[in-house]
Amino acid sequence: MKRIMNCLLSMFLSLCCFCSVVLAEEMPQTNEIEKEVKCLTFDDNYTVEDALKEAYDGELEYGDWRITKSTLQTGIDYAEKQNTTNGGEKIETEEWVIINTETLVPYRALQGQYKTKIGVGMSSSVSYSITVSGSVQGFPLSASASFSMSGTRSGPNGTELVGSYYATHRYYCAVASGSVTRYTYRVQDPISGAYIRTEYRTYVTNKNINDYGVFAYLNAGTNMVTYRSVGSSATRTFNENTFIGYLNSTSVWYHINF
Repeated sequence: MKRIMNCLLSMFLSLCCFCSVVLAEEMPQTNEIEKEVKCLTFDDNYTVEDALKEAYDGELEYGDWRITKSTLQTGIDYAEKQNTTNGGEKIETEEWVIINTETLVPYRALQGQYKTKIGVGMSSSVSYSITVSGSVQGFPLSASASFSMSGTRSGPNGTELVGSYYATHRYYCAVASGSVTRYTYRVQDPISGAYIRTEYRTYVTNKNINDYGVFAYLNAGTNMVTYRSVGSSATRTFNENTFIGYLNSTSVWYHINF
């Protein structure tokens, strides 16, 4: 009897394991799928409103291609703007309908802005204003994107190390981040739905701005700056003007986080 019970138990556990494997293969890994989706097409069966209910609504990491709620809302808002007058009345001659959303550039640092350096024991008010316009990685923008922030920032307290040196300053810079998204619109007759034309718009979406106070040792005699990564204890040394140029560049993140 004991042998029979052990056999039945073994068969039951094997069956459970098999079922678990089958279910794991059939059930989609939602988060992974969301990260991979960088283009959505809409029609009567799957509208942009349907996508809005399912879209990701959290913070993005650099390199993330996903289409978020914010991305979709930007496209919806633009269509609504085209479909109404400045007075809020519905335009009767044509209707803009969003039919496609595509991420052209994944979420990344777009532009840096150096503002000031603050010495030991000092503090100062800092304000940033960044505009991203023209094109991003070869994709022309339909409109510029603005970023701003401000606050009071402090210098080193005299104990922070930058390699073997004590920090003499904190160099403050802001990093404007975002994705680049292209929207495709079908412009149609608002009554019959007859096709009129196709329009495309490309915008910076998922906009975000953060600032960083980079600990640094400034050799006043040589004007060389040794600074510490914001993500580790690693250091680099450059001429101060070269360093500030990096802080003002599109590749700022790779120069302060290494």
